[in-house]
Amino acid sequence: MESVGGGLDLGQESGHKGNGKARANGKERKVGRQDNDGQEAVVDVGALKKEMPKAIKLEKELLVAKSDASEFYKKFAKKAGLNAAQLRKAAKAYANEDVEAAKRSAEQMTLILDECGA
Repeated sequence: MESVGGGLDLGQESGHKGNGKARANGKERKVGRQDNDGQEAVVDVGALKKEMPKAIKLEKELLVAKSDASEFYKKFAKKAGLNAAQLRKAAKAYANEDVEAAKRSAEQMTLILDECGA
């Protein structure tokens, strides 16, 4: 049976029947999600096998994007003469259309530092 990510065998050959339980030292333990009533969800091994390659691809792309963003913000900060973390926060606020909340947070931090600083 084909393995998914790091050699995890998800097929019938391993004895796993997709019942939401895994065997550890001969004992069954719950591994699936639970609903609001605490009932164990049915594990869909077919969906797991189908979607895991895409999830792995997305995680790899995310790592590359994070690295690219980090390099970009370092260069941006140097050019702008500002702190990279603050530039990133501002860009996130604009991207999430949450500028007013970011402004309130900055104003509160300024007030705290002005009033409590030495």
